[in-house]
Amino acid sequence: MMRWLTRGVVAFSVATASVYGGACLSPDESEQPVDPAFADVVFEGDTSDTALASLLEVAPVRDVLRGPRMVSPSADSVLEAASVITFEWTPNGATAARAPGAPRAPTPLLNALAAPERQPSLAWLAALLGPEGEAHAARPAMLGPGYFLLFSTPESPRLLRVFTTHTRYTPDENAWAQLRTAGTWTKLIVVSAGFARDAMLPGTGPFQGDPIEFCIEEH
Repeated sequence: MMRWLTRGVVAFSVATASVYGGACLSPDESEQPVDPAFADVVFEGDTSDTALASLLEVAPVRDVLRGPRMVSPSADSVLEAASVITFEWTPNGATAARAPGAPRAPTPLLNALAAPERQPSLAWLAALLGPEGEAHAARPAMLGPGYFLLFSTPESPRLLRVFTTHTRYTPDENAWAQLRTAGTWTKLIVVSAGFARDAMLPGTGPFQGDPIEFCIEEH
């Protein structure tokens, strides 16, 4: 009888683990799923995939005065692979007004700047989790300036993409490895815009500064 009872308890425990295993999400896992089109993007600060989508739907205006200006590294820098660097820029156009007559074509960015065809939002997943799940999945809408960084090479037009509310970016171990293994000169462009409730504010962008190129050498 005890042997049968023990087996029953074990079986119930296994079945319970199968049903409820993984139900307790970590804080990071409980956030609203990112649009699959931006699964490769590094999101930092108070950015959102909805805001990024609105930025990438508009062709940026290349303007050295209103677009972000790279401070570090300087153009044509040769960097050492052993030392992770911080990319830093000035905001400029994220808070500047659009000059009269400046184009704001509602067309997708071309080539590497263009976002992949966006798939339907995964917001339905939060609904399936019920009210409690939705509360955990809620993310505040983006407010303020945002910066989209695109690192590219001829072989990898989307080598690394970053969306941040900061004016500096320090790659983590995985991102730095992506840049290190490029094995050639890498181009970096930074596009800025201002946002409110995930929507771009008129006159704040998107503005693109002059790109820079850098190379990472292994020693």
